[in-house]
Amino acid sequence: MNIKLYIPLNTYLTCLVLLSIFIACVSNKNYILPKGLSTSQKKDFVLQFNQGRTLYDLNCANCHNKIINNKVVEPDFTVEQFEIYKIRIKNEPHVTSLGPQQITPTEMNKILFFFINKKKTKQTPQQLLNI
Repeated sequence: MNIKLYIPLNTYLTCLVLLSIFIACVSNKNYILPKGLSTSQKKDFVLQFNQGRTLYDLNCANCHNKIINNKVVEPDFTVEQFEIYKIRIKNEPHVTSLGPQQITPTEMNKILFFFINKKKTKQTPQQLLNI
């Protein structure tokens, strides 16, 4: 039995466009993947990175992201800056600005993982002073 399946051209083109968008989104990684990771390690890395990014977006981005040239820019915190920030976060003005959702040490480490592994935005020193 010979069955032929015909797909309308507009359906085919729509699928092709959606596939192209999906591939573009998947390949547009905002992280730097370390070399030599196994498939399961890569999945774990991406999961941890995304958890850190989500925690940052929910708890920190409103105050720390800046708009530069009409584009939202995340800071490029170094590990040293982040360690100092862990101390600063306990200060009263910062606790008040966070409101009821306090960040746990585990969540802070996930946010640090995000900052260590995200692609850098290459900010100027003047832009960094305002973060």
